[in-house]
Amino acid sequence: MGLYWKKAFGGLKLNSKFTLVICFLVALPISVLAGVLFYNMEQNVITENRNYMAYTMERNQDHIRKNIDSVNMTTQFFLNDEALLQMLQKSVRQEKMTTEELLGFYHSDITALERLVSNNTLLYDVRVYAVNDNVQEMMPILYSQSRMQKMAWAEEADVICCEL
Repeated sequence: MGLYWKKAFGGLKLNSKFTLVICFLVALPISVLAGVLFYNMEQNVITENRNYMAYTMERNQDHIRKNIDSVNMTTQFFLNDEALLQMLQKSVRQEKMTTEELLGFYHSDITALERLVSNNTLLYDVRVYAVNDNVQEMMPILYSQSRMQKMAWAEEADVICCEL
């Protein structure tokens, strides 16, 4: 095999020999340089994608934390609303409320809760469901238990309500 290359290279003119040697000497470093360059480019793209994904995950975690905090604050707001709690307790005890009491409750407390829910996009679908049907529904905030039972998530809510 070496003899073949010696014959083939030996039969060439001097300028062809120089051209082949120069091409070989130029092609070898260019090939090595191209390989290293493409490897570095690939590593940069991988690092860039990894950093982007880490940033996106961090941003999503912050967004989730913000939503959890907002829901927790809203839950506390609803749990600390004395008028709403009294209304729900009266429905549990099956006490009847007068029309004046119902209208006053609707115009003051339910209206305030409606404003809170309407002004916060995270709370747009917040609803309060009573534990029985003895409560006067005041849409879009206060609903009776029978309406909740029609919802797809009602079985899970029963488990959650019982655990509370």
